[in-house]
Amino acid sequence: MDKKTVGNVRFVMDLVRNDDWDWLIVLDGDERIGKTELAIQILLETDPILQRAILSADYEPVLKRVSWSFESMIRLVKDIPDGTAMIYDEASVLGREAMKEHNLRMVRVMTTIGYRNRLYLWTYPDFYMMDPYLRDGRCRTRGYVHTSNKSRGYVSWYVRKRYPFPRKGATVWWSKAYTGSFGKLSRRSPEHEEFWSKYREREFSSKQSILEGT
Repeated sequence: MDKKTVGNVRFVMDLVRNDDWDWLIVLDGDERIGKTELAIQILLETDPILQRAILSADYEPVLKRVSWSFESMIRLVKDIPDGTAMIYDEASVLGREAMKEHNLRMVRVMTTIGYRNRLYLWTYPDFYMMDPYLRDGRCRTRGYVHTSNKSRGYVSWYVRKRYPFPRKGATVWWSKAYTGSFGKLSRRSPEHEEFWSKYREREFSSKQSILEGT
């Protein structure tokens, strides 16, 4: 990732660990554009232990910070330590058309877990299809992942601005901060390449379980 984004991730984690914050980052964009790769790279920057685990070919500590379904995400919210980060990959269940009970449960969860002091990383197809409370009430940072000149690896960062009065009917506006970049995770080292392969295997297995209803 670019140095500015790395610095911002570390700054946010300092707030999470030391200043009683929780933080939700939503990464959205087209399918297969690189949202998951960026989420993992952010996750690795939050904790040197995770970086060392991959370089030691111990991939489970990182894989255990990722969920692919609503139920596994809820379990992960309950299980991981305070002051850490987690990924909810393809959180499409939280859209306007999602099952009502899931949305209600997630809203209840997100209104009560602020005291856990965590960084939440969610990948999502379309930011503006997200439930309004989650989008404008809980999300603090949006990363729109996109291409530039047909090349992948770019992200435009947006920050939330809340006003005490409506501006054109809204009190929450999303303002573009800057455009960052990120590279291929698998090219960092042979261990990162193997981790990415293991990640894809775990992702496929999790999605198959969802399809089969298990």
